[in-house]
Amino acid sequence: MALEHGGAVQAYSKQPAYQALYNNLDTVTNNAVGIFDAQGNLITKSHALAPNHKFKGLWPGDYYLLFYSYQFTTETGCNPQIYHGEWYGGSQTFEDAIPLRLEGLETLDRVIGNLSLDNPPPLLPGETSNTFQVTGRVVDESDNPIAGVTVTAEAMRSPAVSTLTNANGEYTLNLENGDYTITFAKVGYDFSDTSKNVMVDGSDQSVEEISVPENPVTTPQPPAENDPALYLPIITR
Repeated sequence: MALEHGGAVQAYSKQPAYQALYNNLDTVTNNAVGIFDAQGNLITKSHALAPNHKFKGLWPGDYYLLFYSYQFTTETGCNPQIYHGEWYGGSQTFEDAIPLRLEGLETLDRVIGNLSLDNPPPLLPGETSNTFQVTGRVVDESDNPIAGVTVTAEAMRSPAVSTLTNANGEYTLNLENGDYTITFAKVGYDFSDTSKNVMVDGSDQSVEEISVPENPVTTPQPPAENDPALYLPIITR
């Protein structure tokens, strides 16, 4: 329940996709913040394309903030590369979250939660996780990390799950139990024969590091002026 002149919380979803909202309309992240009481009951929530959320009229007491997101593209609708959130304090679960305490009519400003491709999906109060982390790293032949590689895990009768490697070439996939084929792709690199088979069976998995050569793109050159092919006779019948 809210007081007309109670305390306030100014929450901010820190997300790498936010700038894309203005610079590249191909990617837009819709983010949300939910406020829960100490018993795990949802009190209120806010959805927005912008990262700022303000909650007013809160009773004094302890509150738990859940930052979460789902992502869309303008052309294809739902994008599998979801920026998962977290409970305030960086935890995946309500039970491990850090409470915010409102003493009265104060305003808690810039309460920040992170949205990331590497975060496991946060759990609602009372939920238990049925996903496990599959991690790995992608480098070039000189052992330099490759950022921006699309990593996709596919299994029978399950939707594909994708993510991108970070600046260190590392990736994290959050997968349910099952047998998966993991593939890699990025323009300019040769990822042929690099797919990996991984079985997730109740525990996190680490995938062997992938090392790939560059795949330079060659531009076809026009024939030289003295190329005999330019002067082949035309035969008519």
